[in-house]
Amino acid sequence: MILLRIAGDPARNFVRNREARSLAEPKEAAHELLVGVSPIRSGDENANLSITLQNAAGQCSALFAMRPSTGAAAVLYDDAGERFAGIVTAITLSADSCTLEVQS
Repeated sequence: MILLRIAGDPARNFVRNREARSLAEPKEAAHELLVGVSPIRSGDENANLSITLQNAAGQCSALFAMRPSTGAAAVLYDDAGERFAGIVTAITLSADSCTLEVQS
């Protein structure tokens, strides 16, 4: 199970499947749009990763176009707990997907 939580008012939660909804806070919505997570990259720069969300029906466009989450805190959770925490540094929307760049 994987959950991405982006801080804000309201917070935004993205999951890969229904089972992962249990990782979200009880009163927060969880959008079942998470497609993939890149490996964590590090080296000469701060650790970072890319997260791909589904946008075929325009769900991400609706969530991010008017109120982008750039600069918001983001935490990626899996079955073992917190996997990565950072700041959303970029959001790229296309017709079928949305890519979030998160940097520690």
